[in-house]
Amino acid sequence: MLLVWREVAKFNLIKQWQFTQLTSATLYRITHTVSANPSGTLRAAIGQSVESIVFDRRMIGYKLGTEEGHLFNKPDGIESRFLALQRLDDIPVTWTVKIEELIDLAESLPLPISQIDGLQSALDSKAQNPHQHVISDITGLVATLAQKAEITDLTTLEQLILAQVAQKAPVEHTHVVADIAGLVELIQSIQPPVPIDFVTSKTVPNNPFQGLGWNELDTDGCLVETWVYIDSRWQSQTKYSFDYWGPTSSIAGNVSYNIPFDFRYDYLFKDFLVHCIYSGSGTVDETTNYWRAIVTTQPTGTTFARSGAIPNDNMSKLFPINQKFVPAQGERVLLMYQKYGNPPGVRIGVSLRYHLLRR
Repeated sequence: MLLVWREVAKFNLIKQWQFTQLTSATLYRITHTVSANPSGTLRAAIGQSVESIVFDRRMIGYKLGTEEGHLFNKPDGIESRFLALQRLDDIPVTWTVKIEELIDLAESLPLPISQIDGLQSALDSKAQNPHQHVISDITGLVATLAQKAEITDLTTLEQLILAQVAQKAPVEHTHVVADIAGLVELIQSIQPPVPIDFVTSKTVPNNPFQGLGWNELDTDGCLVETWVYIDSRWQSQTKYSFDYWGPTSSIAGNVSYNIPFDFRYDYLFKDFLVHCIYSGSGTVDETTNYWRAIVTTQPTGTTFARSGAIPNDNMSKLFPINQKFVPAQGERVLLMYQKYGNPPGVRIGVSLRYHLLRR
C-alpha cells in the first residue's frame, strides 16, 4: 500500500454550493488560507453530494495555519460522489480552501504529475536526462586527469602499438583508381555488354523497341521474313517491287495491269520508277499530247502516285510515295499507262517499290 494525498478541488468559498471533482475516497484533508485577518468567526458548511443533493452536512471553521481532516463514508451502492462546500459568514475576506483525498497509488495509478503533492517541485530540482557536463563541473576531475601518464611513460610495447595504430587509415576514407593496384587494367579489360538488337524466333518478340530486328521463322525453322521494328510496326527489311513494262516494243493505247495484294500484310509504298522511250513521229508536250503512269487500287480506287505528263524522250524518273495502305479482301493494285492526245507510240516500264507491314 502506498498512500498519498491527491488534490480534488481548490477554490474561494462563496455563498453558493461549490463542488469538487468526482471522488471515491473516504478521508479528506482541508487546508485553509485567508487574504487578511478576519474580524470575526469564519463559518462554512461541507457535505457530500449526489445528483445535486447535498447531504451529511457539517460545519467547518478557519484557524490560522491548520489542516483538518474529515471522514466521509460513502452511502451504500454509491461508488463515487462529490464534496460540496458553502460559505456561511459575511466577513469581507477571501477564504481559500484546498481539498485533498487520501488514495492508494497501487490502486489509482496512473496519475498526472499535478495530482501528486510535491512531485512537480521535486522533478523541477532534478537534472534533464540526458544532460552534459564540462570537466570543471565534476569535482576533482581536472586534478585526476593531470596525474595521468604522458605517452612517454608508456611501455615500449604500448608505444609500438600506438605507432602502428597511427599508421592506419580512418574507417571512412576514399581512394582514387590509381591507388588500387591493377584496378586500371581490370577496368580496361572489361568489355561493355553487347546490346541485343536482333532476335531470331518463331514468335513475335516481347517489348520490341525502335530499330529491333527480327528473323521470323516458320514452324519448320525456315525464314519467313526479316523485320525491323519502326514506328510501332514490324516493317520488312527487304524493299520489294512490282516491275511492269509495256506488252510490246511500242504501245499505242491505254494499258492496265491488275496486281493482287498479299492479304496477310499491309503495305508501305515507297516510290515508283518510270522509264519511257517514245518511238515514231509525233508531237509530245506537257498539256495535250503525252503519256502518263498511274498507280491506284481496285475496287476502292485509292491513288498512290501519278507521273503526270511524260514529255521527254528516254526519261527515267523516281516518284516518291511513302504511303501506308491496308488492303481489303480481294483488293488489287491497278497500274495504268494512259495516253492523252496524239503522242507517238511508247516503250514504257514501271517499278513500284514497297515494304511489307506485319499485321
